Amino acid sequence: MSTASLFLHPDDIAEHIQAMQQADHQLLYRNGSHALGLSAYITFYVYHTFDEHLGLSKKIIQLYDDFQALIGDKFQKVWKHETQVWLNPGDKRLPDDLYDVAIKMDKKERKFWMRATDKDAPDNSPLWSFSSMTSDYCQNEFTTVKLCFSPYWYAENQDQWHDFIAHCFNVLQPEQCYSGYEIGNGNLGIMSSYEAETLERICADYFYGLDIDHPAAMAFHDYDDENGYVNRSVIGAGIRTPTWSFMLSPYWLNKLGKTEAEVRAELDDPRITITAFPHPKERHNSEGHNALWIQLGELALYPVGEGKPDVLVKANRLIQPIRCDQLKLSSLDTWEDDPNPRFDYHSGINWMQRFDDDMDWLRHRSPSSPLPPGVFEAKPGQTVPKAGYWYAPALGDKTEPRYFEAGQQLPFDKANEDGDEVTWYRQLDGNVGD
Repeated sequence: MSTASLFLHPDDIAEHIQAMQQADHQLLYRNGSHALGLSAYITFYVYHTFDEHLGLSKKIIQLYDDFQALIGDKFQKVWKHETQVWLNPGDKRLPDDLYDVAIKMDKKERKFWMRATDKDAPDNSPLWSFSSMTSDYCQNEFTTVKLCFSPYWYAENQDQWHDFIAHCFNVLQPEQCYSGYEIGNGNLGIMSSYEAETLERICADYFYGLDIDHPAAMAFHDYDDENGYVNRSVIGAGIRTPTWSFMLSPYWLNKLGKTEAEVRAELDDPRITITAFPHPKERHNSEGHNALWIQLGELALYPVGEGKPDVLVKANRLIQPIRCDQLKLSSLDTWEDDPNPRFDYHSGINWMQRFDDDMDWLRHRSPSSPLPPGVFEAKPGQTVPKAGYWYAPALGDKTEPRYFEAGQQLPFDKANEDGDEVTWYRQLDGNVGD
């Protein structure tokens, strides 16, 4: 695609968004053999010391074998770390002993990567994929394991999947973990693609349940206790906004200042499942507390037009004090005249805060994005198409949302002394008549 022209025309966006609401894994973009769409994923962020990284590599290699045994022969391409090429499964150039590769990388003081995908190219969104990076720079970087899985398969095999994930927790004992829907990247490249990050920003205007996960760019925990510096743009600074399932390890429970019992009481809801897993005492856990794996209802996208999902609002209210609001959501830098929407510093913060009571994400959507289904807008002097509470983003804090009956005329309010144009939007709130 050209970075000097629009990636998707507004008419195409509207068509794709409508299609996404009718399918679990919807193709969004195709250019020749390059195809992007939704993927379901889970990523584990593992904290460890330098002398543990080779042993951790051995455990991850076993998980790779366990994952293949679970899903069958799904992979079409496998990464060969030493030569950094993608090969077909069974290719004679692939190593017989992956642990031997890990040892070689250790001697060269290099990270050890394992990657596989069910697509014929790594830049295509996978239904099934495996990606791990075992870090030897353990003083500031998590080891990561990311799996993409088919939502179709998951719907029919939920018990099998949850048993496998429990196995992964017991083996990896991660410090953070997230699962949900993303624009499928699988962490199969060093960075995401421009197209994928543009699609992430476009789709964020329409789906509260979309997650942004780039382990290669996010997976740092570096900080300097002595000087009090914390890098606020990586997950070492806090918990990411959950969209389906997430982990609270003893370290973050302590930062939150809550016990397991208090978390269970605050998230007491028949739609929420909380599973406790043992966590090593040497991992910021001298009192031997459990790590909590929290599943928030069903795997879903939650269209913006249906309003904020209360189950996600409840979870985000819990983790707000330790939330990583300044997390950098783009692995590629933006530039001033870029015609395509992508996350920058300010839009990233708004997105991380989208479930807060005082945050209306619709106010911050991309100017070129068509309205989400179910959302109404009107200009001053026009009649109200549907009764409800209406607000004008250009007025900022000058006015609270106002209730208008259908057929009433919207007022002519000046946004500022220059008289900037005002657009009114109907507030999406289940308590005001949606």
